[in-house]
Amino acid sequence: MCGISGIISNTKEIKHPLSILGMGVVLQHRGPDFLGHYISPEGDVIFSHRRLSLVGLDGRSTVITIPKKDNPHFQIAIVFNGEIYNFRELKKYFASKGYISISPSDFEVIIFAYQEWGEKCIDHLIGEFAFVLFDEETGKKFMARDRTGVRPLFYSFVGDEFLFASEPKAILKYPGVKNDVDNSSIAEYLLMSHAFAAGNQNERSSFFKDIKQFPPGHYAFLEDDHLVFTEYWDIPIAVSKNTKNPEKELKETFTQSVKDRIPDELPTAIALSGGLDSSIVASIAVNLKGKKDITAFCLRYSGDENEDYKYAKIVADYLGIELLGATVTPQMMVEYINRCIVANDGPVDSIRRIGMLANYEAMREAGFKVALIGEGSDEFNLGYYHKFPGLKLDKEICESSESLKEAFLVRANYVKEFFTDKFLTEISFDSIIDSIISTNYSKCPSGDPIDRMQYFYAKRFLQYLEDGNDRAAMASSIEARVPFVDPDFIKAALAVPMEENITDNNEKMSLRKAFEDILPKEVAYRNKLAFPANEDLTSHKLIAQEFKRAISRSQEKVWGILNKNRFEKLSDEFDQLLIELEKKGEAKSLVSWLPLSEPVSLRTNQIFSFLTLLRWIDLSKLL
Repeated sequence: MCGISGIISNTKEIKHPLSILGMGVVLQHRGPDFLGHYISPEGDVIFSHRRLSLVGLDGRSTVITIPKKDNPHFQIAIVFNGEIYNFRELKKYFASKGYISISPSDFEVIIFAYQEWGEKCIDHLIGEFAFVLFDEETGKKFMARDRTGVRPLFYSFVGDEFLFASEPKAILKYPGVKNDVDNSSIAEYLLMSHAFAAGNQNERSSFFKDIKQFPPGHYAFLEDDHLVFTEYWDIPIAVSKNTKNPEKELKETFTQSVKDRIPDELPTAIALSGGLDSSIVASIAVNLKGKKDITAFCLRYSGDENEDYKYAKIVADYLGIELLGATVTPQMMVEYINRCIVANDGPVDSIRRIGMLANYEAMREAGFKVALIGEGSDEFNLGYYHKFPGLKLDKEICESSESLKEAFLVRANYVKEFFTDKFLTEISFDSIIDSIISTNYSKCPSGDPIDRMQYFYAKRFLQYLEDGNDRAAMASSIEARVPFVDPDFIKAALAVPMEENITDNNEKMSLRKAFEDILPKEVAYRNKLAFPANEDLTSHKLIAQEFKRAISRSQEKVWGILNKNRFEKLSDEFDQLLIELEKKGEAKSLVSWLPLSEPVSLRTNQIFSFLTLLRWIDLSKLL
């Protein structure tokens, strides 16, 4: 894992070349081990690479330049973030074709592959990646991002120059890039926060007007003042169903996925919740590498012994591995708010992100650089079924674009209350909803409501989960690897018939059957729970206090966008809710899931999303 950044000029002269140093500095957390740069012979291309050393533990593998096979007077340069898991096989192939390896790194094979197959090189890469490549002979600038978007890539055009980086904060270091907020992204963020408690903005946007996110599953060539995109992969929802032995295919493909992602040269951390998915990852990792090099980490909250830790301990004891992790106190909930905002370059929709940040910090403090996580399984195994009142309601909502839009409009009418009249004249919720449906629903190749539902949740949630884990992990210089988003496993999972996945009021049954032989029985058939959040009312009261404080301290810039009166009313509503829940002695409803099929109701995540939005708009002025 690394942090990459770069400047490319369309006029053969970069206006502020030394800015690349500042861009690299703010990405140090992504690559604290080594720093490298590349400057093209014409001086119109500059790459910077911050390296977290995992493969080839030396200082040579930062920015790579390799002479072209057919014309060694010219070089191809690449700056890369991620891992190529089949690089050894590719190196053997290219050695047989006469290519000369100059580095132990995994990503030099991309340069060979580009020479051999052009843009079709992407089809031969197995891994999680974002990269930009420059051919000195042809002047072509080629870039790509992995299939599901595990590794980030952002970009911006400023005059005649193209800028890119792993995080927006690096791009903001270049003179001329404005830190103006993107109004549509803010509107979509709050809309989705109230729809799913998962409020990521449009996949091609950031929260900054001048900065866009490179879409997953795409490659592009830079053509003067624009990118020419090609989609090379999408979620393979329309596949034939496997009715013979789906468990066998699931087991084989997922075991291979974990095997690909276990580092050879380093011990491995497992983010272990004690749920099905992370327990499968942990069990396979121990079987493949041995318990000596595997350590589990589970999040805990002071004063609130959640069920996850109980089951994580069962799994750890069963496998004979050590169980460590972070313990989050109510005061940490407050102290970590700004750290979450800075790590994410924007507002944060869920208090669970604080726990993620703390758990990755615990891994770093224990000396780890790589973690395997269980995210991504729900999106392809109908794992969200448990969260909804019933499959029937979800099917009804996803029957058509019209019914899905109607559900969103209910949320939109509520969210509109929190914006100023002036703001609402500048954006259109109808257009935002249409864009969400077009990108994440209408492209589904199947007309089956279940397929459409699964496609929508995968498109909507997967990028959100991957972005959140990447930022939380890399804030602590940890590379989080995601075995469940392996394309071969995704294809196998989507081939499982619905009736074999959902039985007896439980979900992911084929996955459970596939791995029940390597799991404790009580874990193999444990009902799914969401990522833990603190149910101690003390924490929620502190969030309420911080929300009230943010309202009183926010400046004119904030209230030009947001409706202060409505925010003050919401703060009072939340205070009253906390009083009522304290009388009952419970706070579970404050962290429960909010599906589209239920009406809007107040949750701490929503307060948190508003709180971090207020804080971020103020903080963005300093970036």
